[in-house]
Amino acid sequence: MEAIANAKNWGEFNSASQAVMSDYLKATTSLLREGIEVAMRHQSALGEAFPDA
Repeated sequence: MEAIANAKNWGEFNSASQAVMSDYLKATTSLLREGIEVAMRHQSALGEAFPDA
């Protein structure tokens, strides 16, 4: 909030905010993708360990 209060150039503030959000979304998407891949691997391993289940 302090950045908003002290902002002199709204264009710079908007650019910086967009860059931060873009980086955040890229990181979040990457972590989500990795989590799904791990879950799928574990599900396959579990199915192989208990084929009759």
